[in-house]
Amino acid sequence: MKTNRKKGGVNMPVIVSPAGAKKPLKQRTESIFRNKLDKAVTAIENDYLASATLSMDDISDKVIKEAERLTGSDCGFASYIDPATGWLIAATRTRDIWDRCRVPDKSTVFKNFTGLWGWVLKNKKPLLTNNAPADRRSGGTPDGHIKIEKLLAAPAVFNRKLTGLLALANPRRSYTARDLAAVEKLARIYAIIVQRKFAEDRLKESEENYRAIINASRDIIYTVNAGGIIAYMSRQAENYGYSPDEIVGRHVLEFAHPEDRDMLARALADALKTGTTAALLSYRIRKKDGSYFYAEQKSGIIMKNGRPHMISCVIRDVTERRQLEARILESESKYRTLFENANAAIFLADTATGKILDANRQAELLTGRTRKELTGMNRLLLHPPEEEEYYQKQFRDHVARRTAKLEAAVVLKKNGDRIPVHINAAVLEIGGEKVMQGIFEDVTELKKAQEELTFKNIILSTQQESSLDGILVVDEKGVILSFNKRFIAMWGIPPDVAASRSDRRALDSVMDKLRDPAAFLQKVNYLYEHPEQKSRDEIALRDGRTFDRYSESMRATDGSYLGRVWFFRDITENRRLEAELIHAKAIEAASRITRPAAHDFNNILAAINGYAALILDTIDDKNRAKPEILQILKAVRRASAVTEKLQTFGSGPDKKTKKIVDK
Repeated sequence: MKTNRKKGGVNMPVIVSPAGAKKPLKQRTESIFRNKLDKAVTAIENDYLASATLSMDDISDKVIKEAERLTGSDCGFASYIDPATGWLIAATRTRDIWDRCRVPDKSTVFKNFTGLWGWVLKNKKPLLTNNAPADRRSGGTPDGHIKIEKLLAAPAVFNRKLTGLLALANPRRSYTARDLAAVEKLARIYAIIVQRKFAEDRLKESEENYRAIINASRDIIYTVNAGGIIAYMSRQAENYGYSPDEIVGRHVLEFAHPEDRDMLARALADALKTGTTAALLSYRIRKKDGSYFYAEQKSGIIMKNGRPHMISCVIRDVTERRQLEARILESESKYRTLFENANAAIFLADTATGKILDANRQAELLTGRTRKELTGMNRLLLHPPEEEEYYQKQFRDHVARRTAKLEAAVVLKKNGDRIPVHINAAVLEIGGEKVMQGIFEDVTELKKAQEELTFKNIILSTQQESSLDGILVVDEKGVILSFNKRFIAMWGIPPDVAASRSDRRALDSVMDKLRDPAAFLQKVNYLYEHPEQKSRDEIALRDGRTFDRYSESMRATDGSYLGRVWFFRDITENRRLEAELIHAKAIEAASRITRPAAHDFNNILAAINGYAALILDTIDDKNRAKPEILQILKAVRRASAVTEKLQTFGSGPDKKTKKIVDK
């Protein structure tokens, strides 16, 4: 480097080029800056082109770093406009000063454009200020925000459309026009990249959406060229044993059923000739295992240079539908068979008009009318005319509820007979029309049987209530099925316990009435645990009563256990009479012995008494034997009194005799 002397003694540095030419320092500086700017632009473009995975934030970060480096700025941000919301997204270099920013609820997303940078966006014009606080366009710095002294901003515009913003702040020196020009150029590059990135993302998203739709579809999607060769096959081919690669490059007719190939070949030729495809093709396609499935195909022509180039096809597997249709036909046949041979009368009626649409053979028998007579007849004519309003309301209710039962209904036969029926109704949809199906069951015999059963139940109930026994019937779950008034009175069962129908509560309510409640309960539990056992025993109550208890199980006609029945009879009076009878018989037996014995003993006493009296008469008072003789006579008198009582007892077991015995 050399210097040239100029006026004022100032030495101006010059640059000597290889050719010997000299350039001023200012030009050299400008050249260096342009080189740096070109390198920055090239670096940004290369990074974007070299990586397909760069995100918008990565791109923005690279742009703002280059801008800061070129301008010597302390901070800044590269931001882009979100196409979906129109909001400004500034999640780049702003993060580097995040901790220094004290703005409440700070965010990198800006919905409203304010201040100096907002002016740039709204006007799509660049801005340079080295005294930001004094700039009239400034709205002031928010509380807590870092202080902005100098600001340089340029809008990122592509095809007159605002795509983002580059904003820089607070260099150590002042911003220059050169800085502004550099930032504008970077902003243009940024706008182009942002626009392309969004377009690529939209294209990628669209491709992914279409691919996802194809992959999620149950249908096979493929294309064939003009020669019938398969050019593309979706992965749904895997469901039939093929990989897409196994199919691509092969002729489409290879996979058609032999009987369907001619039809498919004609359809392919017609499509290529006319440029239009058949609305729907139905044919069979071979799976890899050699079996076939039924397919329906819709196709479209892809044109090139005005001629059919490719055919795009969508195949839907309709095997299940075909099978379902076959089952429906079979079901309809079965339904018709069941309909005709059902044991109940079946009517189909229009829900709107009430007209009978169809009827089966049993309906003819029930009504005494032919099917021809029934078809078209209003179903109200099936019932007595005086009850028309009632049946009209029932029909409307059945249609509204879609299903219903009518337990008590009457059908009027053609000859005037009234037939009791049960009706089960349901709304069906046949051929797109709502139809009421009514199943009429003739319950004439059932009604007779019910009347007979009711009569028998009345007889049984009367017998039960008139019985001297207390009767209790308990099912296998411990629920009281039946009891009579005598049972309640005998045991003093409280009304609430009786109403509960609980056998366990009934047992608890009588425990305090028993002399031995533990034995009573043990026997009850044993019998419930051994349903095959019968039992008869006596129960002693604390009030002196005695109950005879008998129990056995109830069985259905098939032998299954239904529960247990208990009979209780108060035998207190019977036991008292039995005791008196035993007592009377004992007395009678004793009298047969005591009367003869007393008579004989009395004769013996008479002899003793006579001989003792004679001896007493022959001795004087001084005789030592006299006192003994007197004692003998006294003992004879006492024995005679006893003998007299025995004779009285032997005369019969009356009350007087009982008193004698008791004494």
